[in-house]
Amino acid sequence: ALGANGQFLQPSGNGLGGAVALLSASNIGTISFSTFNSNDAIGGNNPLIFVGDGDGFGGALYLESSLGFLSSVGSIENSTFSSNNATGGDALSLADGFGHGGAIYTTGVGLFPSFVTSVLNSTFSGNRAKNFGGAIHLAANSFLSNLFSTTITLNSADELDGGGGIYIDSSGKVNVEFRE
Repeated sequence: ALGANGQFLQPSGNGLGGAVALLSASNIGTISFSTFNSNDAIGGNNPLIFVGDGDGFGGALYLESSLGFLSSVGSIENSTFSSNNATGGDALSLADGFGHGGAIYTTGVGLFPSFVTSVLNSTFSGNRAKNFGGAIHLAANSFLSNLFSTTITLNSADELDGGGGIYIDSSGKVNVEFRE
């Protein structure tokens, strides 16, 4: 299991996954007893491009499927995602790119989804996305099957009112079960 008792502290990704990026046919069985703290996915800062200079996706974890290949995480258990950030590039101080999924961003293509099967006994706190999904952004053709005994608190999506806790695109899905 990747990240069993792991610490992912303060790495900085180049736009895709501040700590971990899973691309086309990349899969992790379980992330357990792990901490993802102060990771950043930052879009490009090219001074020659003034508009759309790069988006940041998944402050801690980025999953992307492509045609014919799935990317997935089987489960995230007893883990903490805190103070992770997804921000766009800021060439010459212009608001210049989007930030998606402060802690986790997932996206799929056509019949090939990206997904996290379950999140259990975990905490998402203080994560920030510039635009969509302060903690989690489920983009096109992606899903989170089960969310159990998990706390999502004090996360923010600063611009465009894009879901401080979870942002779900029109084809994304999440199943939430409330228990006493």
